[in-house]
Amino acid sequence: MKPIFNSIFLFVFAVAHAMCAEPPARPGEVLTYKTIGTRELKVFIEKPADWKAADQRPAIVFFFGGGWVGGTPEQFHPQSEAFAARGLVGIRVEYRTIPKGDKGPPLVCCADAKSAMRYVRAHAAELGVDPARIAAAGGSAGGHLAAFTAMVDGLDDPADDVKISCKPDALLLFNPVFNNGPGQWGHECVGERFREFSPAHNISKAAPPTCVFLGDADKLIGVPVLREFEAAMKGAGVRCDAHVYPGAGHGFFNNEPHKSQTLAEADKFLVSLGWLKSAAAAPTRPNILLILADDLGYGDVRCYNDQSKVATPNMDRLAREGMRFTDAHSPATVCTPSRYSLMTGQMAFRVPNGDRVFDGVGGPSLIAAGRLTLPAMLRAKGYATACVGKWHVGLTFFDKAGQPVRGNGVEAVQRVDFSRRIEGGPVDCGFDHFFGTACCPATDWLYAFIESDRVPVPPAGPLDKSKLPKHAYAADCRAGLIAPDFPMEEVDLVFLKKSREFLEQHVRQSPGQPFFLFHSAQAVHLPSFAAPQFKGKTQAGPHGDFIQQLDWVVGELMQTLEKLGVADNTLVIFTSDNGPETTSVIHMRADYAHDGARPWRGVKRDDWEGGHRVPFLVRWPGKVKPSTTSAQLTSLTDVMATAAAIVGAELPRDAAEDSFNMLPAWRGEDKAPLRPYLLQQAFGGARTRSIRRGPWKFLDHPGSGGNRYENDPGLKPFILPDTAPDAPGQLYNLDTDPGETKNLYFKHPEIVAELKALLEKSKTEGRSALNGKNVGG
Repeated sequence: MKPIFNSIFLFVFAVAHAMCAEPPARPGEVLTYKTIGTRELKVFIEKPADWKAADQRPAIVFFFGGGWVGGTPEQFHPQSEAFAARGLVGIRVEYRTIPKGDKGPPLVCCADAKSAMRYVRAHAAELGVDPARIAAAGGSAGGHLAAFTAMVDGLDDPADDVKISCKPDALLLFNPVFNNGPGQWGHECVGERFREFSPAHNISKAAPPTCVFLGDADKLIGVPVLREFEAAMKGAGVRCDAHVYPGAGHGFFNNEPHKSQTLAEADKFLVSLGWLKSAAAAPTRPNILLILADDLGYGDVRCYNDQSKVATPNMDRLAREGMRFTDAHSPATVCTPSRYSLMTGQMAFRVPNGDRVFDGVGGPSLIAAGRLTLPAMLRAKGYATACVGKWHVGLTFFDKAGQPVRGNGVEAVQRVDFSRRIEGGPVDCGFDHFFGTACCPATDWLYAFIESDRVPVPPAGPLDKSKLPKHAYAADCRAGLIAPDFPMEEVDLVFLKKSREFLEQHVRQSPGQPFFLFHSAQAVHLPSFAAPQFKGKTQAGPHGDFIQQLDWVVGELMQTLEKLGVADNTLVIFTSDNGPETTSVIHMRADYAHDGARPWRGVKRDDWEGGHRVPFLVRWPGKVKPSTTSAQLTSLTDVMATAAAIVGAELPRDAAEDSFNMLPAWRGEDKAPLRPYLLQQAFGGARTRSIRRGPWKFLDHPGSGGNRYENDPGLKPFILPDTAPDAPGQLYNLDTDPGETKNLYFKHPEIVAELKALLEKSKTEGRSALNGKNVGG
């Protein structure tokens, strides 16, 4: 009987599988394992950070799914990287898929799979692989290929050296097409020849130990098929671990929470084979919790300002149990560019629109497609990544015609089709999970939560501002559209709940996998809407209450880590995206004698120190000495290179161009300056740049670089006498004049010339990290 290829079914199957696949990621080493005519078939290899050529490590060879007609090796990139992080060599295989109109069986797919397995075994020495510990893994049609190499003889490529075994030593199968018999998926393709292709019909005692993952809502491969396979394997005396996931459909293993769950079970399986040490015994990379406050000033935190009118016991505890940096800076003096630089290690002024602050549904994302980010780097090293809170790096919303919505205000929000996917957000930039808001939650036109890349509960009507608190610190709340589930005064409590849920779920389901959680608070951005339980809790008014609520959130996150038993292996970083807002500083100074910028000149938007010198606290038990202080010059851009050094990531030259590895300072190992200089951008456009080298700070512009003091009645009282009124720029010595009161522009023209030349050089070269040598190492 001539086999009939059900092309429509296979095409739909392939499209569904591709929709679940991971987005393209940066590959590791790429080698050619086979050449067919002019086409080279590749293997993509992820090696452990401590890999050496002389190693003999276990390896896992992954075959992608897609009905034999589609798919790419990227499908298993997260799994391959996760196992590389655990010490194995991950290998992803490219194979020839069948043209959609072809009515023949998947001969070429099967032949290529065997060729790939033989290549890995033949080149085990060069790959640092133990030829007796090579597993095959795959999903759906790729699961069929993995099982086929183990169980079915024949259908070899005539060019193969069949003396080299293609049989794996273990199998990891994700909803595999392992039964091609009558009535089963794939039978339409192979027809009466199914016994030549079907692993389930070729089980013998020579089959390797096998671990299978299947969802009970899978409409292509049913649980009874798995149970028959499991019984046949055990009947042949072969180990077969079967894991069934309630409610999970086909391709479930590509998405959370099942991706982490299947990885954890696969890890246990390999531990039981002796291929891995248990996760508890293996050296582990630290979990990372990065807490970013919004508009929190240096003087708002008690451990930085003993005259603060607000107690901050939990932030103070981080300082007491870790390191307090006194010369740390946000890359910019406003939200969006600072957050871009934190996520990429690159100064935002280097990219188009890098001086913008987005609001409402503003976009597109500042992070270009293909740009390596902090979460993407960590995910490639096996981390689960989550972002909770304010994003504010730009998103693209679409209207009903599928066109990007540009602009801001109520009219722009009204044009959004909330049934459409949002592009350019955290899940497109390296995060596995996202729950939060597009911009400032309580100020920017769109008052609705985003989950992943959708708005699950769209705005239903206009914000009723008459129901909101009325005080001097609430003036920044704009009109807009609000969703029925959006609590204007409790947004940070929702963020806390979601961060706790991520931590609890991840630690429970994937205890061996490190996590990176970016908790991006709304507090203490105006309007100062503290939750009801915090109102009146301080003697410093609504904004003081808001600061105390932020401190409480920090404490609750720490308590969650402790409750879950992971606090001692979690690196906690706490900082702020810029200095304190003008309105809050003006009122807090007048009403409560509290100075959020103390002891510095300037506030948010200004290029003076108060606009960008921020709290920066690092707690890492066993690595960072408690109760220590560092005067190292550092920027939020440095988080990326420092994290790269911690996890053993090699950053390419086209990434983290302004990021310096501060790990020696964190560990107290190096007292010498790690940064030759620091770049800064204020909020006045391309002319408002500055540079710091040692004690010298050069501002390549007159004035604050951000706020217009002469035009703002609240800021006018803080104007200082200009000691060089005709100077086109400013030069200060922060050692002798930390308050930036004496402009030495004309007194030290040689220093002005040196620093201006260095600033221009860094602009021209597109980087400040020297030749990439300071990045990641």
